[in-house]
Amino acid sequence: MADKRWRDCDARRCGSTAVVLIEAADECGADSCAGDAYAVTATGARLALPFGGHKACSHDGAFVVADVQLTPAGEEAFHDPRQWKVVLHRFPLDGSSPSFFADCMSPVLAPGGREFLCRNSAAAVLKLDAASAATSLVAAAGVPASRVTYHPQSYLYPAPPRFDAAVLRFRVDTDAGPIERGVPWRPASEPGPPRRSKRTLPSCDATLCDDQGTCIAPSPPHCR
Repeated sequence: MADKRWRDCDARRCGSTAVVLIEAADECGADSCAGDAYAVTATGARLALPFGGHKACSHDGAFVVADVQLTPAGEEAFHDPRQWKVVLHRFPLDGSSPSFFADCMSPVLAPGGREFLCRNSAAAVLKLDAASAATSLVAAAGVPASRVTYHPQSYLYPAPPRFDAAVLRFRVDTDAGPIERGVPWRPASEPGPPRRSKRTLPSCDATLCDDQGTCIAPSPPHCR
């Protein structure tokens, strides 16, 4: 890193972990920059990450999930933003090999630490189980995908959602300007309301006995 002349450098703590994420740009063009990115642990270990895009750490600091751009083949496809793809890869901080994590982008760790949230190219918000990466829809963008700003080659694509108390907020950038949306949010670790158990009705031909041992034939309303 010391051999390069950095134009811009950013360092931030990754959530509540002891991991620091560092990004440094060394060359910028008309609409994008090149550079390096790293995750640095409390022991000083350094892991190379993709430059640009968004990143999030697991709650225990065991791995980082990061945006990875997949460049389309062919000149015609290269100039078509919808042919570009951004996915999430999992980068273990123990030095083992990175791997595909999920078909979405712009991750953020949800409160409670059991799930990540991310976006797709249509600006919908998805929920990812942090252990299995099982995916489910949280909220749609509310506009056609053709209106969503999506230029991954310039790092212009849906941003990570934000948490505001019990509301999940997210921005949808469109050809007519940004739209702010919000939906109720309850973390996976927060228990929901108790489920009502189904009442089992006594059999109409059973014999019921009270505490004194007196047995009678039942005649509840459903037997009449």
